[in-house]
Amino acid sequence: MPRVSENYKEEKREAILDSAAQCFAEKGFSETTVDDIAKASKTSKGSIYLYFKSKEEIFHKLNDRRTEKYFEIKEQLSEFKNATAKIDYLFQYFISGKMDDNTLNHIAVQFEFWIYATKAGRQQVFDDRVERFTTFITEIIEEGIESGEFREDVQVKEFSRLFWSTLDGIVLHLLFHKDITEHRSMLRLYEQMIFKYLQN
Repeated sequence: MPRVSENYKEEKREAILDSAAQCFAEKGFSETTVDDIAKASKTSKGSIYLYFKSKEEIFHKLNDRRTEKYFEIKEQLSEFKNATAKIDYLFQYFISGKMDDNTLNHIAVQFEFWIYATKAGRQQVFDDRVERFTTFITEIIEEGIESGEFREDVQVKEFSRLFWSTLDGIVLHLLFHKDITEHRSMLRLYEQMIFKYLQN
């Protein structure tokens, strides 16, 4: 029996994930089946289960991959010398982000999955994600307080959670009205509100 290299396995795993991402974007998390993913990836259903235990695990891995990709922004932020510049860069990143139909479909299935996960007793998965993103903002805000850029009485933990909650709401709103111009306008206004709170 020919021996399969680790490189081949990794490439196969990534190819399945790529196909699954497209299936989820087109049909949603609930409607996508492992058969769909097998067909899209030109892989047998049995082979899919050699790499992943379930459709849910495939989505988790996709989510991990997207999260790691997103946090590459930390390296870019390290080039900025203060917290104000880092927050401003984050907003420029959000505002300039591609928002075509495919991207919106990926975002929609992300929200769908989190609702599914919390209903299915996977709250910890959601909580871990919130904690990671909240900590990311907390570190920037604490840096700003320490340097004197931001006021000392900022409620850091609450602010950090509110930062992502409001941003999620703005993105969710975009899924319904699909007005990119208005979306970017809302982000610019949100940035102004944040700096008004942090710096007053």
